[in-house]
Amino acid sequence: MSSSSSYKFLRRSGALIRSPSLLMAIASCILLGILGVNEVAFRGANSALERGIQYQRENLLTNHLVQSLLQAEAQLKGYIASADVAAKEQYLRARAQAQKQLQELVQTTKPSLPEFALLRTEVSDSLEEMHTLMDLYSSGQQEVLQLAMSHYRAGQGIATVQNVEQRYQAAQTAQIEKTHKKTAFFLRLSQLGVALVSLAALLVFFLYLRKVKADRALQLARQERLELIVQQRTASLFALASHLQDVRDQERAALAQELHDELGALITVAKLDVASLTATMRTFDDSKRKEVEDKLTHLQQILLQLFAIKRRIIDRLFPTTLASLGLKEALLLLVQQFATASGMAVHSQLDDGIVLPEKTQLMLYRIAQEALNNISKYAEATEVHVQLTRNMSTRTVSLVIEDNGKGFDVDRVPATTYGIKGMQHRAQALGATWSLSSGAQGTRISVEIGE
Repeated sequence: MSSSSSYKFLRRSGALIRSPSLLMAIASCILLGILGVNEVAFRGANSALERGIQYQRENLLTNHLVQSLLQAEAQLKGYIASADVAAKEQYLRARAQAQKQLQELVQTTKPSLPEFALLRTEVSDSLEEMHTLMDLYSSGQQEVLQLAMSHYRAGQGIATVQNVEQRYQAAQTAQIEKTHKKTAFFLRLSQLGVALVSLAALLVFFLYLRKVKADRALQLARQERLELIVQQRTASLFALASHLQDVRDQERAALAQELHDELGALITVAKLDVASLTATMRTFDDSKRKEVEDKLTHLQQILLQLFAIKRRIIDRLFPTTLASLGLKEALLLLVQQFATASGMAVHSQLDDGIVLPEKTQLMLYRIAQEALNNISKYAEATEVHVQLTRNMSTRTVSLVIEDNGKGFDVDRVPATTYGIKGMQHRAQALGATWSLSSGAQGTRISVEIGE
């Protein structure tokens, strides 16, 4: 496998490991496996415990059985020697109890050790011999009894039973030790299962945290990249809009200059021609002169109107008064024209001695022009204040335009309101501080820029 293939494989493996569905599948498999191990350990430990309890029960019954045999033999010997009825009753009870204990040991515990078969045989033989001696004594066959007593093992049977009991208990002890080992094994297996499931849970939790961290880092990286792209595009659009604004202003200025030069020259020539014709028509007779004078008078009025239209168009394209008289005089003329056209009471406060670059003067003039135009269209105001002030301490110039109109919601300005957007863009393009506030008391526009 090549290095590129190995890299791709590792990347795919890492992606799979970070997959939430795969993590859940791994966690589920581990959990099922651990549950299976714990179930096996529980069943094994429970079985071993039950077997140990069974061995303890067998051991206890065996001890009781041997004690009952010893008591029965002792009471039988005492009865034969003394013919005591109480000894006989105690012998019968001990014998019945031994038989019961043997039967319970056989039927209830069902032991499977080979030593138990030998123990069972010895106990049965001892009980049978004691029963034979009791029958001989009860039937009065003293000679046969004496002969049987002479051949009786005199405690050897009980000793044999005790010996077999010890062997049986030794075998039981070995089985109990095996049971304890199995129990310990299954308990250790259960501990191992708990440890494994804990480690698996920690591993899955670690992988999950790693995935969350990686996803968060990826999301932050994407967000930063998108924000950078938006900032770059916004800056590009802002620069483009500023460039287009400058180009438009330059084109307007060039067009205004061309209109002033070319059209102004033509109008001047036409006026001179009219004056020449007026002097020439004096040689005409009275009837023709009157007709020509009327036409020349009408032509002069048309030329005056044309001259006025030319001035308005030039002022709309580029304020010539701004270049010739300065910002204060241009704003004063603008305010006077607005007051005359709108009929509103306009109060102006325009400081002297303000010297600003040409672009800055044009920006402030255009903002004032657009603001007054909006007031005349939408504000329904009766009073307007225009201030152009200079702050000597901060070396800044401020333009403030206020009205007492109906106002509007600044936060709900439609995106198609290009007048306000244009004013804001003009201000920000030159690094000026722009503010707009509006309410029931009217609207206030403020622009502040350094000298």
